[in-house]
Amino acid sequence: MIYEIIHNIQNLLKENKFDIESWKDPANSPPLKTPSVNVSIENADFVFSAMNKLKTKIEIKILVCVENIKDKSERVKVVSSIINFIIQLMFDNNLGLQIEPLIPINLKEITPQDYEKAGFLIFQITLKTSYEIQKMNDEEITELKKIYADYYIGDQKKAEDIINVE
Repeated sequence: MIYEIIHNIQNLLKENKFDIESWKDPANSPPLKTPSVNVSIENADFVFSAMNKLKTKIEIKILVCVENIKDKSERVKVVSSIINFIIQLMFDNNLGLQIEPLIPINLKEITPQDYEKAGFLIFQITLKTSYEIQKMNDEEITELKKIYADYYIGDQKKAEDIINVE
């Protein structure tokens, strides 16, 4: 579910013309044509909710990078509008998934000094949601092992050893 949440947030932002993770080194980055965002899961808490079920409460961070291309008198208005737009896109949205609707819980300006000197501003929007997960059966766990083994293990024998661990 974590992948689906991140993926759906990224898609929603892409549909609204945000670049996904396009900023790197402020000294060597080309000018941003649109605000750039990075989406990640910051924290997850698990609470036993019923037999073989866990309620998963997560915090999602959206980092928003904007370049100061407007004159200074317009900057606050433009940046505030961008942040508000993202919050409104996310607020009370379940992203088409079986999760509790997203709730914004925090906004913070976190621009490092080198980015600020280069004319960038970075804001962090924190959202929360929750959903239930059910304990997987052996077949489902084996599928997860295969994904892990295919991704990380280059050696076929080692991959088979991982998949066959009881």
